[in-house]
Amino acid sequence: MQALTLRMTSLPIESPTSSDNLREIYRRYKLLYQKAGSLASALASESAPNSSVASDLEKCVTETKSLILLAQSEQNKLLEEADKRRRDEQLAVESELEAIKQATLDTVTPVEAVPVPKEEVVTVSANERAQRLYEFYAQKAKSAKASFVQLESDPALKSLKSAVLFASSNPVVTCSANSAMEIIEPYRKAFLLLRGAEVETNSIRVRLSHHPDIVHYVRYNMAKKFIDLACMQTEEKNEIKLFALATLITEMWSADPTFGETFLALLFSEFPVLLPYYGKASLKLEGNVELQLKRLGALSKFYAAIMQTDRTFLLKRLFPTKTFDGVNPHGVQAGWELLSGLVNQEPQLGTTVLVMRNVLSVAGWLLHRTYQKQFSKLLAHVSRYVLPKIRSTTPKELQGPVERLAELLDVFHRTQTVAVPENRLSEEFWSY
Repeated sequence: MQALTLRMTSLPIESPTSSDNLREIYRRYKLLYQKAGSLASALASESAPNSSVASDLEKCVTETKSLILLAQSEQNKLLEEADKRRRDEQLAVESELEAIKQATLDTVTPVEAVPVPKEEVVTVSANERAQRLYEFYAQKAKSAKASFVQLESDPALKSLKSAVLFASSNPVVTCSANSAMEIIEPYRKAFLLLRGAEVETNSIRVRLSHHPDIVHYVRYNMAKKFIDLACMQTEEKNEIKLFALATLITEMWSADPTFGETFLALLFSEFPVLLPYYGKASLKLEGNVELQLKRLGALSKFYAAIMQTDRTFLLKRLFPTKTFDGVNPHGVQAGWELLSGLVNQEPQLGTTVLVMRNVLSVAGWLLHRTYQKQFSKLLAHVSRYVLPKIRSTTPKELQGPVERLAELLDVFHRTQTVAVPENRLSEEFWSY
């Protein structure tokens, strides 16, 4: 029995992500361990050694060795598959960033363009990359605004515009975390509208095909409504609504990627610190700075809530007999890029610490689970270098968010865990 107990520690750790083969190995091992316990008890009760029982016990030890080898082989296979998925995701991200960079460079006129020899390696700083991305999204925002000029300016289309405005706003403003149905029903309305189905508002029937500008206006208005509504959730008690809105927008984004691009364009052009880019201020100093910080705080929590949204919960509720991968169109990779960008640039007064703390408190648990050692190293760097710099440049009256970030970092370094936010919509929420 002592040999079997020691063998047990050699098995790879079983986890929820274990394969069916690995779970079967654990099942067989548990049965084997129970059998060995019975044999050991029988052997101990015999006054004289029983060679048959001893032989059976030795067979248990031998079979355990085989199970360990099988388990280790299966675990290595799973690790190799996970590494391959990570590499594929990284290649996809690099390809996307290259496309964004190229799209930005294409806007430079031939006179301004400076040819670079192929053999020369050009290093782009974090600030330069952020500026290019900001310019790219700012241009996208302008194009989105200009895509429905006729619908907005033609007096003859006033009634149609009002109907479209109501039809596109209603799903967002009626979304709530009171029950699963108060997310599902708004999603159904938004999905049908984006897919071209006819919807009726105030006795006016609206369909995307009624005017070429409608689809652009619907996407723009929905994206803007999400941002405006998220900014209003400044009270801690309203945080759960941000998770409901995040679920709704993530599913709409998955159904219509162009809508997601429009949302990012409006978000980054108005609040560039979420890119992060500091060349354009996210706060207006002539306004109420405290209120603006509250709005930015709510919006950064909403953005982080999007990153950590698990689509499978809603999909299971909508289609209980089907299986989905539930890939988030703007998932944890976006959170990693945001944190890395914040760390690799000089901190901005008030906004950097606020965004960093909110992203970590809302999506930090998933970032930690996904990036593990890299995440730990990043937070160690923040504690050692970034936080002292923020402390030294932040006035005493604005030290509140700094201390809350310091507390979160201290808890992580002591426990090596980041708590899942209590307002996150769990699997149980979708059961009712």
